[in-house]
Amino acid sequence: MIKMPRGSRKKPIEEQIADVESKIQELQTKKKELLEAKEQEDIRRLLDAVKEAGTTPEELVKQLLSQNENQ
Repeated sequence: MIKMPRGSRKKPIEEQIADVESKIQELQTKKKELLEAKEQEDIRRLLDAVKEAGTTPEELVKQLLSQNENQ
């Protein structure tokens, strides 16, 4: 008698859904971490530019607020 190899058995749909939901959660967490890191990098770049311009963050805030009031 010749034995035929069986195909790999698929996971039940519920288990596949759970796996996908788990991956989605992991990716959402990773996205949140990346967005937070990007925000910190943006803040650092902004502070570096302010220092290069020879001003302080407080002075920049005042300038931006006065521009908004004038518009």
